[in-house]
Parts: sequence; structure tokens; C-alpha cells
Amino acid sequence: MKAGSIGSAPIYNEGSSTIELIISFSVLILTMTAVLLIAFGNQSNTLYADLNQEALYKANRVLEDTRADAKGNYLSVVTESYSPETIYSLSREVIDLTPCKKRATARVTWQTDVGRPQKVELANEFVNIAEALALGGDCADSPPNDDWDRPDSAGYIDLIPGGQEGTDVDAAVINGTRYAFTTSKKNPPTELDFWAVDVTDSENPVFAMPGPDYGINTGPGLNAVDVDPDGKIAYVASDNINEQLQVIDISDPTNPQLLLPSVTLPGVGNSYPQGWSIFYYDHHVFIGTRETAGNEFHVFDVTNPLLPIHRGSIEINHNVNDIFVRDQTIGGVTKRLAFLAVSSSAISPEVMILNIDMSTLPYTISPFGSGFDAPGEEDGTSIFLLGNTIFLGREYLASSNPQFYTLDASDLFNIDEFDSLNVGLTNNTAIVGIAVSGKFAFLATTRQTAGFQVWNIEDLTNIKPTSACNIYNYSEKATGIDYLDNRVYISNESNDALRIIWDHPTLAC
Repeated sequence: MKAGSIGSAPIYNEGSSTIELIISFSVLILTMTAVLLIAFGNQSNTLYADLNQEALYKANRVLEDTRADAKGNYLSVVTESYSPETIYSLSREVIDLTPCKKRATARVTWQTDVGRPQKVELANEFVNIAEALALGGDCADSPPNDDWDRPDSAGYIDLIPGGQEGTDVDAAVINGTRYAFTTSKKNPPTELDFWAVDVTDSENPVFAMPGPDYGINTGPGLNAVDVDPDGKIAYVASDNINEQLQVIDISDPTNPQLLLPSVTLPGVGNSYPQGWSIFYYDHHVFIGTRETAGNEFHVFDVTNPLLPIHRGSIEINHNVNDIFVRDQTIGGVTKRLAFLAVSSSAISPEVMILNIDMSTLPYTISPFGSGFDAPGEEDGTSIFLLGNTIFLGREYLASSNPQFYTLDASDLFNIDEFDSLNVGLTNNTAIVGIAVSGKFAFLATTRQTAGFQVWNIEDLTNIKPTSACNIYNYSEKATGIDYLDNRVYISNESNDALRIIWDHPTLAC
């Protein structure tokens, strides 16, 4: 028995070894497979990391190229696709945030496996410093940071005495305090017509100048205002047949001072010689009148604000309702161009462009490009430029004709329409002011139930309301508009001559 037990032991041990060997080989195979998978996985991860690093390099190169392009010709920096590079597709998306700031996003895409697209994006903002210095407060630092889907009044203030007709507003920051400089016409003309309003607390605006006056009297009244980049001087268009250009020292907003001498526009006719519109750009003031028997557009050198020098003028036979000026490189040559919103006729455009040649004395001023003539004979009443886009506002005459346009100005000899819109105006009303920042266009209109409007212009070919609340109903007719630090400032024709608009986050729509 013992011998038989002993004799069967080797057979048992031999079978156990075979099973153990098979198990060992299986474990070894699994281990080797895992090692191989890890090895291949590490190789894949390394490959993905290398591809991603290469894509980051290419995206950064796109941004560096964009920076170089911006230095050479700022307006040439637009959305475009690049030639493919091996497995990579490269592009840049450019959004104009303000007249002097763009955001460029470099995008690199590729595909490693079927159905597994990869993407790298880098973004940067580019500032046209020269334009920022030339435009000053008209080149807001930052675009709106809200959705602007529920516009509402933050605060408002009436002029002294009440019921005066507010005519324009320009907001600026001086010594860390935010002000809205407001102009008016008045009856009798001995009343005040210029105010500095402290709007740092937008819900509780207050006059900066102590009472009982709170403002100053410059004469028969003012039609328009623009503040220089330093926030020291306000240039105003006077509703006077003489001394149409006036200069106000606002370096101390609590004590604004009218500087003398005021300047009379030369070569204007007897009808409508009053200053009507005004724009400051790079130590120059551009002032327009309504249609007169003489010259309606004038340029002044205000390098010395105490001594404005008339540098040139031109007769255009139209009301100069609004002005926007900028330098633009065309064919390698930098030109100073004035874009005007003017009264219409059957044979002339509502957007007129003038070339201001400063190499001669007096400056040579001549028409440039084709301008833009919209359907109908509605006057051009307001204008704003952002990148290669012109935003045009018009009056209402016929319901079939739009009042708000986005225009492609990449070729000034062939300006074309992106989109247009009827914004709900009625007879004898108009869009009298436009401020654009980021993806929003803010409109001031003279329709009392639609005095303020905000539209989404992110897609220039498809203007859309920001919400069902994008048209704000209040009782005054708007006369002017400005945007600064996520607030919109509106001047109005009657009570509450200055109104501050904000995006109310909890307002019911």
C-alpha cells in the first residue's frame, strides 16, 4: 500500500507541474501583452504630445504673424485661413472689440485617428496704440461684459432749469472719476448749456460743479461735444451763427472754463451756419454744419487748444449729421479719412468719405471712394466705424426702407451691404447716435417709445435682437449716445436730459 502510494506520487507531481507551467506561460503572455500595450500606449501618448506641442507652436506663430500684420496695417488683420501644413489646418478668427482693439484667436486642427479630430486654440488682444491715443475716450478700453438682454435705467438727471433740451453727451474718466459731459440748447439763450455730471455711481449721478449754477453758459446753446484723449478739453459745436467752435477747459470738472477766443467757421453761408456735428482725432477737430450756401465741413488744428487754426474746408451741399475720422493704410499709403453721415438726395449717398491731405496748407480735402447710397432718400443721421465695418443710421420715411445698416468697408471703392434692418421707427424719427463695442450695437433714436436699442452684431450679416427686451421704452427722444465701462449714456430732448443705461440682470422681460 505504501509502495503503491509512493509509486503514484510522481504521476501527481508531474500533472501539477504541467498545469503550473501552463498558468505561468499564460501569466507571462498576459504580462508581456500588458508591457507591449503600455509600451505602445506610451508611444501613442508621446506621439500625441509631440503633435500637440507642434500645434501649439504653429498657433503661437499665427499670433506672432498677426502681431506683425497689426503693426504694418492694423485694419488688414481680419479672419482668414492659412495654407495647410502637413496634417495641420491653420486659421485665425479676428473680432473687432473697439475701434482700437481686436481679439485674434489662432486655431490649429488635425486628426490622429478616424473620428478623433484634435484642436488647439490660442487667443490674444491687439491694441492700435496710435489709434487709441488719437481717439481717446471714443476708443473704450473694454467691450461689454454682460449679455445686454435686459437694458434698464440705472440713473438719470435733469438739467437746470428743468425741461431743457439735451443735445449730446461724451463720457470720460478724469483723475479716476467717471464723468458724462452734457450739452443743451435752451430758451432763453442766457441759460446754462454745458454740464459735467459725476456718474461714478451710475444709479445716483450728480453735478460735478457746485450750485446754484451747476453748469456754464457758452451762448445760444450747443449741438455736439467731443472730449480729447487726456480728458482736459471739451470741444463743442455752438448753435451760433458765429463762433461755432468753442473750447472748454474740463481739467477740473468741478469748475469748467470756456476758453477764448472762440472760432468762427470761414466760408459758411447765411442759412444754417451753426455748428452741427463735431469729432476729435489726433490734435484736430472736425466740425460740420447743416447744408448752407458755403462750406459744410471744416478742419481745425488744435495742437494748441488756446489757438485753434483753421486748416481747410469743403462744400458738400448736404447736412453733415455725424462724423467719424481715422487713419487708414491703402495701397501702402496712410490716408486720413473722414466718414460722414449726410442728408440724402436722389443722386448722392448717405455715407460720404473725404480724404484729408495734410501735406498741403491749407489741407486739401477731396471726396474719396464710392460712399454708400441706400435705397430711398432717407438721410444718413449717424455713423460709427469698427474695423472694416461701417454702421449707418438713417431717418424713417418709408416703412419698406431699413434704418440701420452694417456695411462692408474693406474696399472703400465698392462698399457693400452686410445686413440692414427696420428698427421700428415712425414718421419724423431717426437713429441719431450709434455706439458699437464688442458684439453689441447701441442705438439712440428719436422715437419716444424706442429711444434706446441694443442689437447683437456678432454676425454682421445677421443683425439680431439680444432678447425680446432689446428695445427700451422710455418717454424722451434721444439726441446723443456714448458707451464707457459697460454703461451707455444717453442725452435726451426733454426731461431727464441725461440717462444712464445698464444691463439689469434680474429685470423681468
